[in-house]
Amino acid sequence: MRIVLPILLIFSIISCNKPKTMDSTYFGGIANIGLNDPEGSKPNIVFSQDLQVNSEILGRAPKLFFGQGVSIDLRGIEAVDVAVLEFGKGDPSLTKTQETLVILDSTSGSILYSKGSNSLSYITDSSLKNAKGLALLANGEVYVLTVEKKVSDLFRFTGGILIKNSTPKELFGPFFKIKSGDNKKSLYAFQGDSIFKIALTLDSFVDISSSFEQKFNGITAFDIEGNLSVVSDTSGTRVSYFKKQGNIFKLYSSKLNLVKTLGEVEISHIVSDLEFLKNDFVAISCVSDNYIFIADPDFQLKASYMSLPDVRPFKGVNPILGLALDNTAGSLYIYNYKVLQSLKESSVQKIYASRWQSPEISETLYNSVVGRIFDGSLSLSTDLLSLPEVIDFLNKN
Repeated sequence: MRIVLPILLIFSIISCNKPKTMDSTYFGGIANIGLNDPEGSKPNIVFSQDLQVNSEILGRAPKLFFGQGVSIDLRGIEAVDVAVLEFGKGDPSLTKTQETLVILDSTSGSILYSKGSNSLSYITDSSLKNAKGLALLANGEVYVLTVEKKVSDLFRFTGGILIKNSTPKELFGPFFKIKSGDNKKSLYAFQGDSIFKIALTLDSFVDISSSFEQKFNGITAFDIEGNLSVVSDTSGTRVSYFKKQGNIFKLYSSKLNLVKTLGEVEISHIVSDLEFLKNDFVAISCVSDNYIFIADPDFQLKASYMSLPDVRPFKGVNPILGLALDNTAGSLYIYNYKVLQSLKESSVQKIYASRWQSPEISETLYNSVVGRIFDGSLSLSTDLLSLPEVIDFLNKN
């Protein structure tokens, strides 16, 4: 039975049986740490920990991702994207609300991608070496920002398999980062004070910055979904929310306060990435720490989260450098150079099923790990892959 290790029973047990508080004895997961206002502890959108990928997990237990006899050295996560692919493009075993995941490792020149419910595969190509970004669209096309700052449609999905295009096109431009948008139907990029929309045929691009009511000063992140846009600029210290009227994105708000008070200490957060969640909520990650803020459609902060330290071989995502999301699905992916973590999103209105299937666990393993949790022998110094009961379970599966 092939499984994905990061959703092993152990973290299901921790999530269900250990209270998510800021107590120093708690570890693992994503914790809602509330806000200074009284409504902060009752967010409309909440998260729970799901899949995790990092180099140690892949290196020590590759068969759980790739099957027997296959391994890959994950050297660094440069960029991540997800999309629910159109019919015929994605894996036929997936539902219409299950996303496909792509991970760019530009150090090794590879793209890792999800297959089926619980497996990963990969493709290696010299054109990926030192690449600066990638974007996955619903039509199955994977666009790569190469080291020469050229955008190329190097790869595409067909039937859930990632293949290289025989005659890839490329477009040179002043691109610092590329990003999918408009429900994974459009391709965007930014550089300096400008946002660009790139033709999917890669024969042109247009600077759409003049479509915004506000002038920008050093864009660090943005997202565009239909008539809504959110942009971070001024070295990541300003976040502006826009609503499109006619052909102009009108400024709705730029007064979001990202100063967090912990005890008597004030922390000014620098934005690293932005993503629209469902119902026009906005997720905001911060470059210098492990915080995620959630703003509502009125652009008021409603919740804040912290990625906590995990038990080896798992890791907390600190700092959070990037976000990836497809609103058709229900998971928000947070990542940095060393680790990718999927957060299953739920709300008062609806709870999404996990994209990643939980494995069948023996009662013996379940009882053993539960016992370790409650007798205090499971701690941050524990190496889960070295526990005898886990070794036994992995050897049999």
